[in-house]
Amino acid sequence: MKKYIGYIRVSTERQVDGFSLENQKKDIEDYCKDRNYELVGIFADEGVSGKNIEDREEFINMMRYLENKDVDGVIIWKISRISRNTSDFFTITKKLEDLGKKLISIKDNYDSTITTSKIIGMVHSFISEIEKDNIVMQVKGGMEQKAREGKWNGGYVPIGYSYDKATKKLTINEEEQIILEIFDRYIKGDGYLSIAKHLNSLGYKTRKNNIFSITAIKNILNNPFYIGKIRWGHYQNWEKKKKRVK
Repeated sequence: MKKYIGYIRVSTERQVDGFSLENQKKDIEDYCKDRNYELVGIFADEGVSGKNIEDREEFINMMRYLENKDVDGVIIWKISRISRNTSDFFTITKKLEDLGKKLISIKDNYDSTITTSKIIGMVHSFISEIEKDNIVMQVKGGMEQKAREGKWNGGYVPIGYSYDKATKKLTINEEEQIILEIFDRYIKGDGYLSIAKHLNSLGYKTRKNNIFSITAIKNILNNPFYIGKIRWGHYQNWEKKKKRVK
């Protein structure tokens, strides 16, 4: 009897992306049952994007498993579940080929050991990448419109404010006016370090429950939100939020 493992994933891009883990799991189980395959186990990444490999813990565990266990390969629900990046898809299939393992995609009618299937895999991986890019653009467009309307786009709520779910806007928190003291001391000539030490001596904490640092004070004072502006497009690369626009 042939032995396979399954891999399933749902994405943060559109919540469950239309394909629940339960549905993917059942289809894989039914597929194996119909063909008298032994399903050894299923690896599942929940709420993880398919745009890269590095962030998927269970995918990495699955590849390690395939390197060390005597199974015939891995079965997935759709190619988009294993990757929405064309380059990554070919890297994955090459790795599996080197290991002598088969990749089967149920909904795409894909079998990596069949020559004609390689064209199918190429087409579907390319379509998945286009779909991912469209999802990103749609989400960015929605967030940009929310910013234009003065609505909050998520993240840590600035100190001194609370999030109003009804209006989707931030409202002043009358009981949290530490922000006034920060600006008042800065106007009077106190430096970042001096302000941070003062706040820490009084036992105040940041939104992340950390002590105040020079960087924390600087970020607050430089945040345009405190002069009534909603910041949008703060990063050059929306998917890699590390490089800031100067």
